[in-house]
Formats: sequence, structure tokens, C-alpha cells
Amino acid sequence: MRKVTYILKSFPVLSQTFVIDQINNLIANGYDVRIVSLTQEKIDEKLQSSIAKFNLLERTEFINAGRSKLGKMMRLSLVTAYSFLNLIRAKSVISLAFYLLKANDYKNAINTLRLFHFLSCETQLPDEYREGVLVAHFGQFGVITQSMIDTGVIGGKLLTVFHGYEMSEYEQIKIWKTKYVGLCKGNNRLLPISDFWKKRLIEWGASAEHISVLHMGVDTQSIPFKPKPLQNPINILTVARATEKKGLTYAFEAVSIGLSFPYEYNYIGNGQLVQHLKDQVEQANTENINFLGARSHSEVKEYLRKADIFLLPSVIDTLGDMEGIPVSLMEAMAAGIIVISTEHSGIPELIENSVNGFLAPEKDAIELNKIINQAVSRADLAQIRENARKKVEEEFNSVNLTKELINFIEQ
Repeated sequence: MRKVTYILKSFPVLSQTFVIDQINNLIANGYDVRIVSLTQEKIDEKLQSSIAKFNLLERTEFINAGRSKLGKMMRLSLVTAYSFLNLIRAKSVISLAFYLLKANDYKNAINTLRLFHFLSCETQLPDEYREGVLVAHFGQFGVITQSMIDTGVIGGKLLTVFHGYEMSEYEQIKIWKTKYVGLCKGNNRLLPISDFWKKRLIEWGASAEHISVLHMGVDTQSIPFKPKPLQNPINILTVARATEKKGLTYAFEAVSIGLSFPYEYNYIGNGQLVQHLKDQVEQANTENINFLGARSHSEVKEYLRKADIFLLPSVIDTLGDMEGIPVSLMEAMAAGIIVISTEHSGIPELIENSVNGFLAPEKDAIELNKIINQAVSRADLAQIRENARKKVEEEFNSVNLTKELINFIEQ
């Protein structure tokens, strides 16, 4: 049985269900997966069944679990001392840690030292997992994992999945992009989740022969395709964290400009911008926009079942942060809901404008308003829904994508 070890910063993370799904799919295909995670996150209700499916917590070693702040500080001092005592062996680790300290990325400098200490003297990770296939999600942890390989505390082939934040946020690019290029060695594979990010890696100097696109996806078999005629009033839904890159301010502005049809707009989510968005809607005196807050997984599914339009106008935020390809769009398309988004990042690789959904320019509420109004009057909405389901089934189906990942593991 092939051994695969995941190296992660945090686990399980609600906003990273794609990691959990990927691991479960590998196990279902006969792979023996272990997880090394720096920290343990609180398990959200939405994740419980996925985590329990293959007892993922029992497969995970958490480096910082159950340690007090003082204990962590004392341990860090010991880790640093240990690393310096093993200076020759830990040259690449020390070099990376100093580089990150100089770049003011203190958290990842500490993460690098902690992971090295854990792997070299604390871990119960059996040797067969140390020399198998290593999978790191997000580019930074790919670089950190490679420094562990360079020291010899772990080995094998490294697959690094790039999602977007680590390749778009300005400070992240400044610190990490040359390090990402350095991952192009040996049997390593860089696995960006879109062609958009693949092109960016190549622009930075990464070798195309080491790069393959690996989309994230959804289990289409678990999402019934139930298209329905538009309701009266039309039900618009957004499910997203209230962060700048989700473009919610443009969604609410577009609706506030005025729609040519009766509607109800439900927003599900929490986040730092919720109050700002509520103030925006109140000042615009817009009716029929409901802030529903966080909802349980079953409630979200029920709101999706009732929705006619799923609206997510993603944008580049002021720090440069960008989306990958939002899984929520894939789920809505698979379910038979009309999706409206933006020409942003890798989203056009999922949504072809007026073919399987609709795309507006980024940060353009007026044009977004026009597209919403035009979308509901289309005579071919049934075909657009069919096209959307087909697109997700053929190119963003997690079952098929697992087969692609297995190909990279076995190469």
C-alpha cells in the first residue's frame, strides 16, 4: 500500500474542505495517508462527517496540540538551540528560518524550526511515511517541507498544491516567489489549481516540466442536479466569508441600483466586513436583502435548494489577495443554480460567460447589475444549467481529479 504524508499548517480547516476531500478520496482509493499538522483547528459541525469517514484525526500528528503559550515559548527556545546544535544537518532549515526572519515573516520562521524539531526528534511518524510521497498544501508549506527534505529528516517526492493567496497577496509574493521556483527539482511537482496560477509560476521562472494544473473539485454524485423554473420573487443567494476579495460590496451595490424583477437576496456568512455591508445596505435603503449570519451545513443546503441565482463577484483586494476557483460556484453549478461571478483569477476556467453562467468585470457594480437583469430574461437558461452541470462533472469532479493526483503520486 503506497504511503502518502500530508504536511499542513492547520487541520481541519473549514475553509479548506478541499484538503479533507482529497485525503478521503486517496484513502478510498487504497492509499495509506498520514497527516502532520502544525496546529489543530476546532472541528466545525460541517466537517464532522468528513473527518469521521476515515478517522482522519487518528491519522494526524499535531505538533502544537495542547501546549500553553509559555510552554510554546520555552519549546521554541529548545527547538532553536537544538537546530543550532545540528547546524550542519539543519543548514537548509536554518537558512530558510533566517531568510524569513529577515523578511519579517516571523510565524513561518518559527513554523520551520518547529517542524524540523518535530520531525527530527519527537515524531512517531514511521520511516515508511518519511520516504514516500509528501503532499503540501499552499506554496509556503511546500517550501518549508522541501527544507526538511534537504536536511534528510524526511525524503521522497514532494507535491505542492498552490491555491492563490500565496501567489497573489503582495507581501507573500515578495517573500516567497523565488522560493517557489526553487521547488522545481528532481521528481517534485508543482500543482497550481488553475491555468492562471500555472502561467504566473512560469512567468516567475518555474520550469514548465515540473508544473501541472490540478483543479480542486466537488463530489458531483453527492449533489443532485435539480434545475427549476425561476421563482417569483427570484431567490438570489450568496454564501461567503465577509472579506474584501469576495466582492460583496459590489453585489449589494448592484442589487441596490435596482433590479427589473421582484427578488429576495439572502446572504449567509460572517466576517470582519459584515457591519460595513449592513451599513451600506441601510444607507442605500435597499429592501429584501437578508443578512442571515453563519448557518449550519444542513441549513445552507436548504437555502441552496431554494436559490435561483448564486452570486459571487470576487475581486482582487487591496493587499493583492485573489481567489483560486471558489468551490461554492462549482457546487451551485452542479445543483442547477444559475451562477453569476466575475472575470477574476481562474474563475473563467470554470464559468464561460453566457454558456454555463455569467461573468461581469471586477469591481463594476453597474455592469454586474446589467448582467443580473439580463440573465433572468434569457430564454436558454435550461441549456445554461445543463452546460454548467456538464462542466463540473467533466472538469471539476473530485473523483476524476483524484485519479489525476494518483497519476502524479505514481509517476
